Amino acid sequence: MSLNFIDISSYQANINLDTVFGQNPLDGIIVKSTEGQGYVNPYCDKWVQWCIRNGKPWGFYHYLNSHDPVAEAKYFIKHTINYFQDGLPAADFEGNIVAQYGTVYLRKWLETVFEETGVKPLVYCNLSTIQADVSGFRSIAEDGYPLWLAQWAGNITNFTPNPWQKGSVEPFKKITVHQYTDRGNLNGFYGPLDLDIFYGTVEDWHRLANKSDTPSPTPMPDMGRDAIIDAIYELLEKLR
Repeated sequence: MSLNFIDISSYQANINLDTVFGQNPLDGIIVKSTEGQGYVNPYCDKWVQWCIRNGKPWGFYHYLNSHDPVAEAKYFIKHTINYFQDGLPAADFEGNIVAQYGTVYLRKWLETVFEETGVKPLVYCNLSTIQADVSGFRSIAEDGYPLWLAQWAGNITNFTPNPWQKGSVEPFKKITVHQYTDRGNLNGFYGPLDLDIFYGTVEDWHRLANKSDTPSPTPMPDMGRDAIIDAIYELLEKLR
C-alpha cells in the first residue's frame, strides 16, 4: 500500500487544492511551514486547514537554515505547536547547513523537537548527502527517525506507483517517503511540482505523526435509583 503526496511551499502560492485533489489521484500534502529563525510560510496554515477540513493526511516541514539547532527547533515548534499529533513534521536538511554543520546539527534539531513534542520528524535529504556521511546518519537512523529521500528524475506526468531507487540508503533500513521528481506535472496546476510516494497507509501516516483520536467519554456508572437519591441528599446537605 502506498499514498501519493506533493510537497509545496510559497512557490506554489496559487495552487487550488480543491482542483488538484479533484483532478488527480492525490492523497495528501506536505507543506513548508518555517525556515531558520525568521521565516513563516504565509500560505501554510491555509493549506493545513484545508487538509483538516477534508480529512486528508498532511505534513509540515522546516528548512534548516540557522546557526543554533536548539533555537531553530524551538522556533519551529513555537510556530507549529498546534500541528503536532495531527500532521507529520519533517526536517529539510540540504543546502548550506549540510556543508557548514553536518549531521551533528541535524541530530540536535531532531532531538529537541522529539523531546518537546514526542514526535520523531521525517528526515528529508538527498541520496548523495547520506552517502557522504553514512556514519553521521547512523545514529539518526538507529533512533528511528524516518527517511524522506530526495532522488529525482526528469519531467513526470502524473504519479508513478514504482519510482526508482538507485544506490544504497544505508544506514536507513527503508525509505518512508520518496520524493522522486521536482518537475512533476498534474492536472489543474500549471507549473512544476514535487511528487512523493509514502510507503504505507493513512493509518501508518497518522501513527508516525503520533495522532491520537479524542477518547470517548467515560460512561457514568449505573448507580441505581436508591443510590442516586442518597447522592442527591448528600449534595443538598453540603450546600446548606
